[in-house]
Amino acid sequence: MAHIAGLGALDVGDTTTMRSRANAAAIANHPTDESASRTHTGRLLTSCQTASMVNRPDGDQFHFDPATYLETIREEVPAYDELQDAVAEATASIRAERVLELGVGTGQTSRRVLDLHPEAELVGIDESAEMLAVASADVAAADLRVSRLQDPLPEGTFDLVVSALAVHHLDGAGKADLFVRVADRLRPGGRFVLGDVVVPDDPADVVTPIDGVYDQPSAIGDQVRWLAAAGLDAEVVWARRDLAVIVADAVLMPPALARTAKHDR
Repeated sequence: MAHIAGLGALDVGDTTTMRSRANAAAIANHPTDESASRTHTGRLLTSCQTASMVNRPDGDQFHFDPATYLETIREEVPAYDELQDAVAEATASIRAERVLELGVGTGQTSRRVLDLHPEAELVGIDESAEMLAVASADVAAADLRVSRLQDPLPEGTFDLVVSALAVHHLDGAGKADLFVRVADRLRPGGRFVLGDVVVPDDPADVVTPIDGVYDQPSAIGDQVRWLAAAGLDAEVVWARRDLAVIVADAVLMPPALARTAKHDR
């Protein structure tokens, strides 16, 4: 398994590659989540906005204004556009006929991915109907659905699954569970591209404000291990400060069989 420690060295923004093939059974039984070590004030406005947020005690969800969202997030996340571009670039080598996006928001990721895969069918989910209404203006042909990350994923198989600044709303166990469900939706040889805020090795690399309640980022190493436990071959392809893009490729057998095979080793 690749050495994960020292990822703080990636903060220069250079494209960086590492590969990890972890022991799936041990990881699945002993997931760790380093998000508790990260302390912030404020909150991150994400591209999925409310997709996967837990309910407030009063039962209401945290909602943002789609009209001002993009301006706000660029202030909150200075490398926002670089992250989005890196997510899209990580899909370029895949022949994608069917794409699933987790946390569509206003469609910034969708637009970039479809620019590279103009013939692809895109299915996207987000918890906010208001955000999806804005996204539909840029990706009118997409099948956009109101749904949470915790809900069953859309049926069928996909060549690509992409997500930008959404999955960090899940805790460690939620992320691990989502990665298994994503793996089960990927065709053999398909790819999951995850761009998100992470817990950096060096606290000095914390840039993005989070609230510690709706925002629950995890360390890169944890997420690589959870992806491997789901039967995916995970690789960090871009990192800057507390942002990262991880590519996770499906092995050329169904994920359930791949996990069984790893467990039997």
